Amino acid sequence: MKITGIHINDFRQFKDFHLDLTYPKGHKKEGKPLDKVCFIGQSGTGKTTLLNMIKELISHKDYQFAANFKNLKYSIGIKFGAHNIHIYEQNKILALEDNNNVRYSFEKYLNSLSTQVINITSDIIERFSLIERHGIEDPLQYIKTDAEIKKIINEERTRLKSKRFFDFGKDDPLEIWKTILMDASDYMVKELKYSQQITKALIKDPTKADELVSEFKSWQQKGPNPFTNLAKVLNPIINRFCIRIKTDFDFEKAEDLKFIKVETLKKVGIPFDIWSTGTKQVILTATPIFKLDTTNTIILFDEPERSLYPDIQKEIIDYYTNLAPKAQFFYATHSPIISSSFEPWEIVELKFDYNKGVVYREEYYDTSKERHVDNYFINPQYLRWDSILTKVFDMKERGNEKRVEKLMELAAIGKKIEKETDKSKKAEIYQEYKKLSELLDWETK
Repeated sequence: MKITGIHINDFRQFKDFHLDLTYPKGHKKEGKPLDKVCFIGQSGTGKTTLLNMIKELISHKDYQFAANFKNLKYSIGIKFGAHNIHIYEQNKILALEDNNNVRYSFEKYLNSLSTQVINITSDIIERFSLIERHGIEDPLQYIKTDAEIKKIINEERTRLKSKRFFDFGKDDPLEIWKTILMDASDYMVKELKYSQQITKALIKDPTKADELVSEFKSWQQKGPNPFTNLAKVLNPIINRFCIRIKTDFDFEKAEDLKFIKVETLKKVGIPFDIWSTGTKQVILTATPIFKLDTTNTIILFDEPERSLYPDIQKEIIDYYTNLAPKAQFFYATHSPIISSSFEPWEIVELKFDYNKGVVYREEYYDTSKERHVDNYFINPQYLRWDSILTKVFDMKERGNEKRVEKLMELAAIGKKIEKETDKSKKAEIYQEYKKLSELLDWETK
């Protein structure tokens, strides 16, 4: 189930605030919920507040929500198809109503939807920095009998499937990552056991060793190395950093069971603590999205551009979308490059109304007409980066103040060229003009 609208009667800077989160008329998905939404706007307009609001509404019961927002006046709602989820401050209860105002049990309704939430916050790198030092508590616990391993793995997988809410901003990241790495740990332990059995057999019974090698190869074909699958997902991005996921496993110490290994393209290992922040950002955000079942999932993502170079920012939204094609994404960003990945109806630009003291949505279509794809006059996907800054992010200046000074200097040199009658001096001044023009990226005739 995906969100089709948000309405806030009264909450902080939001007053009588309504968002239609469906595709407009004329779109091939007309009327259906948006697959992805991008919140942009000045700091303080409420981008992260909206992400948190969605998280709270879907993941908590009424008393938890009331506790988190106590002493605030609010009336908030999220629309799921024909159903509206409302929270009323005066009663501090959650009420679910359909279009006929028939009330339902909120908790029962959410359980029937099995809607999952993944919340990826901007401090994910700091929160995961503990992994390199701690990782899975006592990795050697997995080197037990087959029955014991199977029991541990099944318990973790069952818990993972029943877990509806993954908050990378509050939950213990090690606990979350442990469940994600279950398949990998399972594989590594089985590979280690085969290696030990084959080594012992080579000493005592070479014939038995041949049988074990054949059995090992058969097992590898039936259950491929999970790191190989992960590498196929992550390498297309991290290869740009001249690194890749290490897919072969060398068990030398318990630490090797703790986390994903990265190496250079020449197979030189790179410890977690010296990974670049861009590497951490991609791996720590993409792996959960890839490993978790994201069917019927809402993914909240704060600042996806963090620590990423512009060429990666340009591709990252499509990358995440391809990892979870059935999920609904909500992003909050300050990046014009990130915003260029969205259609105009997917952008929610928040602006301050300083006279009224409230926040409103800047619409990108002619509101005197119907909300139709043909009535949109701004489309970030069609604009140059500098045009996005001026038309979408409302930057009035087209460059640094120093550029303005140099442009005036360039104009003055141009006037000198026009007035100069001596050809040799004119040519000399023109070379000065040409050099400054190139620095300013200013076309010369």
